[in-house]
Amino acid sequence: MKLRTMLAWLVLAFVISSSLSSCSFRKVAYGFADNWIVSAVDDSFDLTSSQDDFVSERAELFMEWHRKNELPRLRSSLLLLKKKVEDKENVEVTLEWAALQMHQMWVRLVDRAFPDVVEFLDQVEPRQYQNVAEQNKDRNETRFERFRLLAESETEYIDWRLDRFQDRLESWLGDLSPAQVQIVREHIISTQSLDVANHRLSLRRQQEFVEQFPQLKQRQQIVTHLRRFLSAPRASGVEAKKLLLESEKMDTRARLRVKTFVAIRRICEQMTDAQRLHLTAEIADLVEDIQELQGEI
Repeated sequence: MKLRTMLAWLVLAFVISSSLSSCSFRKVAYGFADNWIVSAVDDSFDLTSSQDDFVSERAELFMEWHRKNELPRLRSSLLLLKKKVEDKENVEVTLEWAALQMHQMWVRLVDRAFPDVVEFLDQVEPRQYQNVAEQNKDRNETRFERFRLLAESETEYIDWRLDRFQDRLESWLGDLSPAQVQIVREHIISTQSLDVANHRLSLRRQQEFVEQFPQLKQRQQIVTHLRRFLSAPRASGVEAKKLLLESEKMDTRARLRVKTFVAIRRICEQMTDAQRLHLTAEIADLVEDIQELQGEI
């Protein structure tokens, strides 16, 4: 479980509403989201009785807000995306628009959940921060060891990343063509060192984030620390052009994000009619799920 589980009521709706490909799991998970949030936060912090009541109440309110406000927005965005795909609009412009929608959604989720998260963290006792730090360290060491062993074999590492990347694309587009698979392979090989560096950077930042919390004595310090951790810059065509001019000046995460954006754009530029139909059908299924969830309000 990653560190951001401690901010689960912020992340959960984002993941469920935009990333899961299984419609039945998506609907069931969303329906039990507030219960999952409480369980996840308790797992990390070992909540006191009053903290449990606080998280339960705020998680329920957050999910109510999400159903009433974000699900309609998401449905409208998906319908517009479906039309853009059907009309064969410019790929880069469409991807740029989609990236902006995701970024704006993330910002809204952060802004809505942020006061509750800060209020909760202000209640956390030193022993609980220590518990989170120890758990996070153990998880990261386990994750890094698996990653290290995998990365020792260049062939296995490339195949592992390729399979993951291709599976995600094919869940939306259907089977990729040989030319598209080649783009995926080129991307995976060219970003291997960036991916390794990004994993190490991510693990280090997470551990530093947790370890610094016990030193934050004032609420404003918590706010600043949390804002820095939750920032979510978006990949864009502008960034892709910038990368070509000053790649050495961009940090590891930004460079990997932009290169991934470019690879997806190249793949979508070769989208077949069958893949276009597959993608619009997947979007339609997601819209239908959202309509059913809205009907439960």
